[in-house]
Amino acid sequence: MHLDLTKTYSLKNIYECSIDENPVVIRKVIAPNNRWKTYELVFEVNIQLSNNKLIIIPEGFKWDLSSVPRIFWSLLPPDGDFIIAALIHDWLYVDKNSCLSWFDGNNKQARKFADKEMLKWSRVMHAGGFLNWRTYDNYIRYAGVRIFGGLVWYSDSARIKAMNE
Repeated sequence: MHLDLTKTYSLKNIYECSIDENPVVIRKVIAPNNRWKTYELVFEVNIQLSNNKLIIIPEGFKWDLSSVPRIFWSLLPPDGDFIIAALIHDWLYVDKNSCLSWFDGNNKQARKFADKEMLKWSRVMHAGGFLNWRTYDNYIRYAGVRIFGGLVWYSDSARIKAMNE
């Protein structure tokens, strides 16, 4: 594996990574009463966002990849090549105070940025033509976080934070 743990990944260089260089190395967490799949980040990941802000997602961070209800997993599996987008999105929801500081405390703008960032990263990771299923997948997931993400954002990301305690 040629993983460079000191490298900062951005929208410009992430698509150049081979499968061996994928910065997101995860392991599944088996926990009692595990209704949602939970995964843990094996190595710290440095990410430069589209607004040029740097986030450092620490080793050991836990998240559920993509919060898709089980009934929809056959169409929208919770895992796939968009996991870095889901990781960034969930980290921005957990580290909401940093995100809010970039928008002078404006919750609406900060949340919209976090959701749009997920869309940008997922589009880079599996871009396709307009009539490509992956393009629809990107926008369906984006619509899902725009519609339902407020429940998590305004509840202080309780479920994600609980995974990391």
